[in-house]
Amino acid sequence: MGASYREQANAKDKHKFVIAYKKHLTLYSDLLNIERHAMTHILTLNTQENMTRYQTQVWKILSDSYQTVSGGLHYTSPKALIEESDQWQILVKDGIVLAVTVYKAKQGWKLVAMGIHHQYIPQAKSALAILIKSALNHSWMELSEGAERFVMKHCDGHKYMIHISIANKLLGKFIEPSTTSQYHYKRKIMDKVKTKILLGSPMMTFT
Repeated sequence: MGASYREQANAKDKHKFVIAYKKHLTLYSDLLNIERHAMTHILTLNTQENMTRYQTQVWKILSDSYQTVSGGLHYTSPKALIEESDQWQILVKDGIVLAVTVYKAKQGWKLVAMGIHHQYIPQAKSALAILIKSALNHSWMELSEGAERFVMKHCDGHKYMIHISIANKLLGKFIEPSTTSQYHYKRKIMDKVKTKILLGSPMMTFT
């Protein structure tokens, strides 16, 4: 036996209520996202004075991030990090640095170190992905191991692979091409032979 007119009308009213409630939730979620965004900043630091303001947080992030990386962090102290790099990008939320990328001026900008805040891993990984997706369009990077896997998985790194035919010129160092890939190569870093890949958008002059 079919539903009565009143039952059909009630069902329609419930359906309208559900749609209106979902719209309310979506609007509320969007407002929360705007508020979160308002408290989140991406900062580019390219003076020693600005870097010094964040050196404690950045050094902690990098030290923790490279603790299990073969070869470790290539800087010996916060002072050396500031003096031997040319630019940092950090994503800050509520005064806390969630992620950092470090650059040197070489064939454009070369990303030389990256890291996340290990007490806020889900947010920090998303923050690092935001920084790297931007970096791939205006800089280049030499990656291996976990960093390579992260960029390939979360940042569309496969769209920015650099052929090994220009790796020697870009790096200015001897490399041993891979026999199984047109993009991977091996080179010695701090007495360790590592398999690497180049990604990004370098600025090169060919003569």
